[in-house]
Amino acid sequence: MLPLPELSSTHHCLAKPGEAYIVYAPSSGGVKVDLQGAKGDFKFKWIVPINGNTVLTGMVQGGGWQTFEPPFTGDAVLLLYKSSDSNVLKSS
Repeated sequence: MLPLPELSSTHHCLAKPGEAYIVYAPSSGGVKVDLQGAKGDFKFKWIVPINGNTVLTGMVQGGGWQTFEPPFTGDAVLLLYKSSDSNVLKSS
């Protein structure tokens, strides 16, 4: 994964483009992620960075900018990964 701040509205993004994205949202509010170069379905999870709890999961389609709303207030981490490969974050 590489730091690619241009792929998120928060400018805090690590990504393996087309496969996985980790976006830090330092305050409450929507987050936009650039999935224009990503094809197919992506699973997503919202994670509370203080305790690591997963709060909400879902699916989105690649191919454009997507907007996500954290289901809680405060700092949040959004994890997006290709639905066909849940092990993508384990590979280099």
